Amino acid sequence: LVKFFFDTVRRNLHVVLCFSPVNAKFADRARKFPGLITGCAIDWFLGWPKEALRAVSEGFVGDMAIMCSPQVKSNLIEHMAFVHNCVVECCEEYFQKMRRHVYQTPTSYLAFLQFYKRVYATKLAEVERKASNVRVGLEKLAKGAEDVESMKVVLAEEEIKLQKANEDTTKMLGKLQKSSMAAKKEADIVNEIKKGCEEEAHKIALEKADAEKDLAKAMPFVEEAERAANSIKPNDLNEVKKLGKPSDIIKLVFDLVGLLKMEKMVKTETAEITMGIGKEKRTFGFIKDSFKNMQGGMLADSSFLKNIFYFSKYEKDMINDETIEFMRFSASYDVSTPSTRLVSNTR
Repeated sequence: LVKFFFDTVRRNLHVVLCFSPVNAKFADRARKFPGLITGCAIDWFLGWPKEALRAVSEGFVGDMAIMCSPQVKSNLIEHMAFVHNCVVECCEEYFQKMRRHVYQTPTSYLAFLQFYKRVYATKLAEVERKASNVRVGLEKLAKGAEDVESMKVVLAEEEIKLQKANEDTTKMLGKLQKSSMAAKKEADIVNEIKKGCEEEAHKIALEKADAEKDLAKAMPFVEEAERAANSIKPNDLNEVKKLGKPSDIIKLVFDLVGLLKMEKMVKTETAEITMGIGKEKRTFGFIKDSFKNMQGGMLADSSFLKNIFYFSKYEKDMINDETIEFMRFSASYDVSTPSTRLVSNTR
């Protein structure tokens, strides 16, 4: 069975091997595997004749869209076959001179035709792109020429307006020359006023510097007062409200708060107050306090503490000189100078 299988394969199996003499390994393989030569029927395919080359090039290029006349296209087909034949002849001449084989097979011719088609398509696209750019440029140049013509018309109209404006400007300059002397006099007056303003600004700057110095000195006290106001707790007020007979210093403090809040005060009368710490307490004549009014009014308000915080944050800058005078009077009253009582009941 095995012999029958081999005989059947030998009778029916046909293998076609195609070799190109261009490849340098062809001779090596022929030497290494002599069966390729001795055990095969060899068909040598010679070069194509000129008619075959022309037919092949016509098959490749005949249906190709080429931007030329039919005569030029026919000449191109002939030229392709001619070029391949010339190369083949040059290969033979090269062998005669250099004794080295260079082959140009039909496959090379087909590759040449394919390469021509690719190069033609690439170059055609490039030329079309450049032509498109040229067309766009020409269109823009034509549009620019039209715009220039229209601008010439506009320019002529503007020149008329410019001439009229020049005449008006000349007339205006004549009027300005006449009024220049009056303007100079006005400028002298303005310079005098400017000089006075500069002197006044200098004085104001000095006063501002002094005020800023005073403000810098006062700021620590303001910040301390703000911290003190923010440190007040609701329990502190509740303790004051529960006092049956608060000390005179507490009453004096709430008198000052009442002045800040512009609360109604009692009629100014002389009263005895006791102030001091420990054995250093002493009793002397002063102003009658308004603490009872504060208990019934300002202290009874549930928003009293909130109002104090708001005053500390926003309203403190609105304290006027009169309020400061009242507070200074209430805090440093001296019975030896009864004339200071003229602050009166307008509080």
